[in-house]
Amino acid sequence: MPYRVRRPVTATAQTKLAQARVRRGVTQEEMADATGISTATYWRLEHGRLSDPSIRLLANCALALGVEVEELIEDEWREWLVLDQRRPHPPDAASFWRKQ
Repeated sequence: MPYRVRRPVTATAQTKLAQARVRRGVTQEEMADATGISTATYWRLEHGRLSDPSIRLLANCALALGVEVEELIEDEWREWLVLDQRRPHPPDAASFWRKQ
């Protein structure tokens, strides 16, 4: 493996994933290696350029950083996302579970 210069971990983190990585003192390259994805894909994930990352990828990142997945979930991901225009509103949880 070729020698790589380890650049300092910067504190310009924007996403919760980036903040957790910086707190841990890990580089983006190290995170990409640890999670089995390319550095470019990890960069897109950390910069919010992957709008719908898989829970598996987030779980791998959480495991690599020693944090709970919950700590990596962005606030906007907690909002209802319309996936089907025919059903634009979230279901009423009480009535939904009564149907089950």
